[in-house]
Amino acid sequence: MATIKKYQDKDGNTRYQFQVYLGVDPLTGKKKNTRRRGFKTKKKPRLYYQDLNLIFTIMDYRLKTIIQFLRIFTYCGSRNINKRLRKALG
Repeated sequence: MATIKKYQDKDGNTRYQFQVYLGVDPLTGKKKNTRRRGFKTKKKPRLYYQDLNLIFTIMDYRLKTIIQFLRIFTYCGSRNINKRLRKALG
């Protein structure tokens, strides 16, 4: 879950920020952290975090699926697949 903190901007207004760990990037293998600042109410960073988490989860699933497909494709060999496709298509 995100850590929501209160801070003062340079004009003295109260703002909110959050910092969150999103997981490991499947392409690079690096940890993903993010911080967003400047929210006027405490509710807005929570909603923003939920949207961000949903988007990252969907993208993570799609990237893992694509990576798995590419691993299978390269394992089987593109030549064998092309021959099979040509044979099936006539």
